[in-house]
Amino acid sequence: MSEDLSVRLEPLLKEYGPLHQTVLQLLIGVKSIEERELLEFTKSAICDLLFGEKDEEEEEEEERAENDEAGSVDGNDEDHSLSPEHIAELRNDLMGLVTSDSLYTVIDLINRKLNDFDLHIGHVASDADDDRDDENVTYMFYNRKSTPSLRVSTSFTEKEMKAISRFIDMVFDHPRDSNGNLKYSVAKYDAENEIRSKFGYTLTESHNLLRRLMLNDWVEITDTGYTLTPRVLAELKPYLEENYDTAFPCVGCGQIITRGLACKNEKCTVRFHHSCHELFVKSMDSKSCPNVECTGSVEDMVEFS
Repeated sequence: MSEDLSVRLEPLLKEYGPLHQTVLQLLIGVKSIEERELLEFTKSAICDLLFGEKDEEEEEEEERAENDEAGSVDGNDEDHSLSPEHIAELRNDLMGLVTSDSLYTVIDLINRKLNDFDLHIGHVASDADDDRDDENVTYMFYNRKSTPSLRVSTSFTEKEMKAISRFIDMVFDHPRDSNGNLKYSVAKYDAENEIRSKFGYTLTESHNLLRRLMLNDWVEITDTGYTLTPRVLAELKPYLEENYDTAFPCVGCGQIITRGLACKNEKCTVRFHHSCHELFVKSMDSKSCPNVECTGSVEDMVEFS
């Protein structure tokens, strides 16, 4: 049974069609989503495509075909239609066949279609605040253009765009606090007051602008204040690397990182997401810092947020 399902599953994953369009539509709508949620959505979509209810046109066509063959079918022939119980069993088997690798195959094919439009679906290890021990990967739909104005120009005014650019400056201009601790976030009051004083907003207006940025998946709140979301860090990577010498990528996944682990040597630029760090340590025999000019160790790093 599993072998037959595998045969039916392969073209659904590897040939661009309704499955890929459904996943793309979801990502356009939500902008970012955790891998576990996207995988469950993909499994459900595959089940619906393979075993979902037929529309009226399909049912009428099948009924006509059955009527045409009625005269030639022996009354003792077996009924090969699938019972609800059988379909439920097939759905359960299929759930076990669709894995993270299946999801990568679907996303890769979608990205080939998006490439000419400077659009992309990427994924990054997320260090969001939660108590789960498993790896937390986030998928993100974004464009590859390098300036923030191109990303939000349709929904924000010129004045608001200047305020947004100032907020990004605040995140990356001076990431070390007075005690030398690394921090890529801006305290809530500091962010709102800076926007208020620099651009003539009231405190309520500056608060509402940051709230809109949160609703648009640009900004999120951490324990230490406002920061940029993983999706926006990925989308603005070329812009950030070009304009800020403090915007460093995770050694593991290559995405700009604002929360995770840093080498204890303040002059070293090595950064890791927690999950990327764990994979790196497991896969490398040497525990030396990957920066050849540094004498630090990947087993002795400091957390930052």
